[in-house]
Amino acid sequence: MTLNWVCLFIAYAKTSIAVATITYHVQPFILVALGSVLFNETLTRYKLGWMVIAFSGVALIMLGGQQQDQDSGQYVYGVGFALAAAFFYAITAAITKALHGVSPCLMVFIQLGVGCLILLPVVSLPTAFSVSAVWGLLVVIGFVHTGLMSVLLYSAVQKTPTILVGGLAFIYPVVAILVDAWVLHRPLNGWQLTGTLIVLAAVAGINVRCRFFSQRQQR
Repeated sequence: MTLNWVCLFIAYAKTSIAVATITYHVQPFILVALGSVLFNETLTRYKLGWMVIAFSGVALIMLGGQQQDQDSGQYVYGVGFALAAAFFYAITAAITKALHGVSPCLMVFIQLGVGCLILLPVVSLPTAFSVSAVWGLLVVIGFVHTGLMSVLLYSAVQKTPTILVGGLAFIYPVVAILVDAWVLHRPLNGWQLTGTLIVLAAVAGINVRCRFFSQRQQR
């Protein structure tokens, strides 16, 4: 989980909140691929097709960044870190799936504790002019984004029907796009918007199909 956060925040810095978040949401497909390798789950042509479609959307997002005259090397670098973050999140999800009956607070506490120990040797303290403001923002990120959000997320996953979790997952990238455009004034261009819609459609396609068959098997 620590590598997931590190890669994701690097992606935010190198690209944008919207692009990094949308790219990060290819994680279901990475989880499917890991399932076929680690747990011998069947990788059907249907799932493989959606995976190809999703990554073609990521390719369009990368092309869109180059069209905006952004630093091509840094932009591709950022998208790559977003994909790496999705990979590490998929590994975390696969491990969490096996932790039945474990308290969400305990999972977050262990993850944050291990993360602190891992990052402590390489962490650098803020040296900016407004150090107090920087520390204030770091405390907010640590409490809200990492602590509170993680507890709420794990609690919701345990208590909410899977089909509803899959649907609510789309709120995250939509909010990221709106915040990036409204607050940071970085709207998506045509290529990026097209790639975003393709990725979201692919995620929706594989989620709806999986939930549909899961419900049929339970009947």
